[in-house]
Amino acid sequence: MKRILAILLLVTVVVLVGVSAPPWSMAQAPSGGMAGHTAMISGKIASVDVDKNLLTLKTGLYKRQQFTLEPGATISDGQRALELEELTPGTEVSVEFREENGKRIAQAVTVEPAAREAGAEPAGGTPSAEPEGAAPAPAGEEPAATQAPGAPQQY
Repeated sequence: MKRILAILLLVTVVVLVGVSAPPWSMAQAPSGGMAGHTAMISGKIASVDVDKNLLTLKTGLYKRQQFTLEPGATISDGQRALELEELTPGTEVSVEFREENGKRIAQAVTVEPAAREAGAEPAGGTPSAEPEGAAPAPAGEEPAATQAPGAPQQY
């Protein structure tokens, strides 16, 4: 019985090691991982530094990543081209980038569709005070109060 359990344990370990490749078996590019390759990441804009051509994303609870926009990098909301100064903190974006000498170089920044639909202001416009599809308030009356997306429900 012990022999069967030992063989079963050995087979389980072999299968697990084969399924999840250990980190030391991963091949890396000579200059640190992504040389010559592009990657995509999404997050909320934490800050924009127009003078230094920098964009900082919040990509996790406590994680921020900084990107330098390369000359000629495209910035758009999926419908029109934007300028770096039009991007505002809190806007959801996707960044296509490459790593070069330990720095992340952004090649394209795209405002996420959810940010456009939610009335985010990256394109310089102002969101409507009324929810989309809502009927306008009758003359002389104030429009009904709307709740901000993500705000706690009030009863």
